[in-house]
Amino acid sequence: MKKVIIASKNPVKINATKIAFKKVFNSNFEFEGISSNSMVSNQPISNEETLLGAQNRLKDISNETADYFVSIEGG
Repeated sequence: MKKVIIASKNPVKINATKIAFKKVFNSNFEFEGISSNSMVSNQPISNEETLLGAQNRLKDISNETADYFVSIEGG
């Protein structure tokens, strides 16, 4: 089974990722949420800050092993 790591422990972000993967791939995955640091404000106020936060979260979990990595920034 392929593994998906979500760069957050937020249940809303984890569930959104599960729904998206099911719709796109229509197969089973193992999902794991991991705490990560966005290094931006809790509520990003620009597209640039939102993108930077998502990129930072991915860098923060880059030492993990998975088939897919997902980062959802904001809220």
